[in-house]
Amino acid sequence: MKKFLQFNALSLMLFIALAFSNSRAQAQVYASWNMFGQSGFGVSPLAPTVLSADAVATEGLTRSANLSTASAIAAQSNRWGGETSAGTSANAISTPRFFTFAITPAATKTLSFGSISAISLYLSSNSAISYLMQYSLDGTAYTDITTHSITRPTTSGNQTIPATDLSAITALQGVTSATTVYFRIVPFNAGSPAVTDFNFVYFGHGTNTTAFSVNGPVTLPVKLSSFTSSIQNQAAFLKWTTESEVNFDYFSVEKRDQNSEFREIGRVAAKGGNGKTLYSFSDKNISFETSYYRLKMVDKDGTFEYSDVIDEALISSNQALSIWPNPAVNQNAKVAFKELSITSNLKVIDLSGRVVINQQLKKGTSNIELDLSKLNNGQFVLLLESNGAKLDYLKFLKEN
Repeated sequence: MKKFLQFNALSLMLFIALAFSNSRAQAQVYASWNMFGQSGFGVSPLAPTVLSADAVATEGLTRSANLSTASAIAAQSNRWGGETSAGTSANAISTPRFFTFAITPAATKTLSFGSISAISLYLSSNSAISYLMQYSLDGTAYTDITTHSITRPTTSGNQTIPATDLSAITALQGVTSATTVYFRIVPFNAGSPAVTDFNFVYFGHGTNTTAFSVNGPVTLPVKLSSFTSSIQNQAAFLKWTTESEVNFDYFSVEKRDQNSEFREIGRVAAKGGNGKTLYSFSDKNISFETSYYRLKMVDKDGTFEYSDVIDEALISSNQALSIWPNPAVNQNAKVAFKELSITSNLKVIDLSGRVVINQQLKKGTSNIELDLSKLNNGQFVLLLESNGAKLDYLKFLKEN
């Protein structure tokens, strides 16, 4: 998103191209299952390996009655599951042949469900390749969320089905401890339905890693809602606002000039606000050269993200100041402008901000010849000023 903002400070107009990027997203894990240490088809129900203090696992991961565990040939280590998946989802539900688990918010807690992570599976060429994801608030009437399908493998091996987004389901947001949320994973579209001929579904890749997790909503360590710049007291004044901060540490203010890399010029500690929080930073080391600013937003765990870059450039007002020739290649240059209504000053400023020429102009003046003989080659700013107010300015180049 690009926004163009205009500021008036010391009568200078700043052109600001402004854009924002979100910082790194985080989500709380309510429950997760690691199948390492399971043998055969695993224990059912299986309690979560990790369970948040905000949640209760009302029902562990459970395989339904008609998912078989009879085949010794198909038994695996460090995985968990069952076999004899169905050909259709309707048959899988009615038979029944599916997996379930349930989560209840702990007492006094309110949970909002954001996602079920990607699920690690171990399948054969006869296994189910479609997975219907469902939820229920009473354990009886289930609502479809989505169906994930994968390409049928040609041999037994690890597979993964995508994450399931829960954030847009109103019924799963703001759930209190009075409600239990039931989830059902329904495997179907098996190569050999309802038989034990390597028609298995295992959770886990056989390693000591999480097979899947149930997560809260994505939260942003910091949400930036505005970021502006202006000139105040001959300094660049940066101002920004956040709407929320979670486990956030500090802002690193970074700057670069035309021919340099970004470098840190200061830090601003996080205030930890939940509502709108205002921050500011003043950069006194400025010149008429274009400068670029960005914020490095650092979490307490050391991870970070950047805002997009503020690109500043001076633009002319309506005073129609001009210099000829430009580049100035002679000793003198002609400068023209609107007829002055009051006594004014014409200044030449180098890119460090130092005034190298300051010539007073009388009321009624509209052009002069400016002696540039003592200037070194390089870029300068021509500034027309009256009573401290900047009427107009432009850049020009001095060459021999």
